[in-house]
Amino acid sequence: MKSHKPTFRHRIEYAAICFGIRLIQLLPPTKCRPLATMLGTIGFATMNRRRDIACSNVRLAAITNDETEVRRIARASMIHFIYVAIISLQAVGGKSPQHEIVEEIDPAAREVLADPDKGVILCSGHLGNWEAGLQAVAKQFPLLGIARRMNNPLVENLMAFRNHDNIEITPKHDQDAARLLRALAEGRNVGILFDQHAAGKRGVMVPFFGVPAATYTSPAMLHLTTKAPICFSTCVEIAPGQYRLRIDPPFVYTRTGDRKEDTTQILQALHSKLENAIREYPTQYLWAHRRWRNKDQSSESTP
Repeated sequence: MKSHKPTFRHRIEYAAICFGIRLIQLLPPTKCRPLATMLGTIGFATMNRRRDIACSNVRLAAITNDETEVRRIARASMIHFIYVAIISLQAVGGKSPQHEIVEEIDPAAREVLADPDKGVILCSGHLGNWEAGLQAVAKQFPLLGIARRMNNPLVENLMAFRNHDNIEITPKHDQDAARLLRALAEGRNVGILFDQHAAGKRGVMVPFFGVPAATYTSPAMLHLTTKAPICFSTCVEIAPGQYRLRIDPPFVYTRTGDRKEDTTQILQALHSKLENAIREYPTQYLWAHRRWRNKDQSSESTP
């Protein structure tokens, strides 16, 4: 994506966001969750479109048959991600995160992550606090993360706080298509969130909770091209202010020799792991994303 000159609207948005971040910076840690609960409750009551998408997705995934529980999960999910956004924004100004990371890294995963000669494809979904998980991994192992570029270039620059000595964030749909291949060849690990809708011809249909969903092929194609190991990872809240970073061992599958079949097999295995994790922590998943657009949602490109 080409950089573009900030417009007047961009500057107004940037000023408002900076003001909001400043207020959040002044917020005592004990007030973050109550604020998130208040904003999430208001948002669930007023943001009709996002509420309806979240409830529809919970039903489609068959998480529960109880309509009251559907709404409870959707509302709790909204509150959770507002809370994650608040504590992430506190880090913009260098404020230390008010949470603890408990690690459950499989020994085989730790070994390949530490290998200086070949990187690992570390796959996760929009579950829990993936930003905290990314930062925790990067403190120990070199990591290249992928994130969607902000529409506002001033806000994009503001998000540079996510970069530090051991981590680099590269934009989704980077014009340098070989960047990820080089990173893996140089021994850097690549973090990918694989559970968003793949627009156009960028993906293949893979069952997610038994319902076909357009899925980016990046994790599978990187593995098939470089033979770099794939590890599935989650970072979920297990107690107030305490997160568990879990990294599974590199998973093994039987190659068929058919690249399309191998790609589907890899993506299906990743989705199965993510489904199990979501069932365990349904209120920490991003249900408001239009994952099944091909099923019953429109095809606009924004998440």
